[in-house]
Amino acid sequence: MSGAVKTIAWWNDEPQLSPVDGGKWKLTRDWEFFTYDAGRVSVQRHAVPQGYETDLASIPRFFRRFCGCPCDETHRNASLVHDWLYTVGGGAEERRGADWIYYKTIRRAGRTRFKAAAEYVALRLCGWRHFNYKKQRTQTEE
Repeated sequence: MSGAVKTIAWWNDEPQLSPVDGGKWKLTRDWEFFTYDAGRVSVQRHAVPQGYETDLASIPRFFRRFCGCPCDETHRNASLVHDWLYTVGGGAEERRGADWIYYKTIRRAGRTRFKAAAEYVALRLCGWRHFNYKKQRTQTEE
């Protein structure tokens, strides 16, 4: 978790979202955010295209009383960043990094340490079902 612990995300403008059927939200214009990984000393730009759909956080209704609504100010941007990173996918390190970015982003937005930690643990335990794991190519396949 060395690289993931030092990773942060930020954006320059707010995403423009509108509700669609099924409890999802759609970006009505392109949106970008950036991630910085101090372990690798790198900044990466992420472009999320107009039309991208997200549920903003798959928080079961029962747990919303503890965590809050996924579309509230504290969750919205963190959830959009997290969902996009899960869509792009990768390996275990990328998933861990996406979960950590979510944690750090909701903490920075004012979520209490307890609630943020509970959400982080839930992501670590259950998020694997939604992550786009990509098969790593071996040297023999190249």
